[in-house]
Amino acid sequence: MVQQAESRLSALALVVLGLLVLGGCSQPESTETSSAEEQAPAVEAAPEVSVDALIAEAEELYQQAKEKEHAWIVTSRSIAEAKEALAAGDEATARQAAEKAVMTAEASLKQAEDEALAWQSRVPK
Repeated sequence: MVQQAESRLSALALVVLGLLVLGGCSQPESTETSSAEEQAPAVEAAPEVSVDALIAEAEELYQQAKEKEHAWIVTSRSIAEAKEALAAGDEATARQAAEKAVMTAEASLKQAEDEALAWQSRVPK
């Protein structure tokens, strides 16, 4: 049984290695630009969302997660950190904390969705 598991692991390692090698060779790097690329208009970056809007989004997502009983404490701490930094005038720190709060709130909602289905497979039949 151990030998069979080792054999499967070796085969998997070879497949992964092969994919990495072939994936790296699939398209050569090109340093030249085509005329279409040269003529394409510059795409303007989307305007940044304000820190206040990020905090509001994080709070809304956090509230949704609380309603599903999957809120993470790291989200509420990041929201508080963002508010404190913004009040102190440190917009960069506030933005970073607000973005983290949004990210963790979204992840907690994803976890709630996953768990809504996954628990069924854990129940003995």
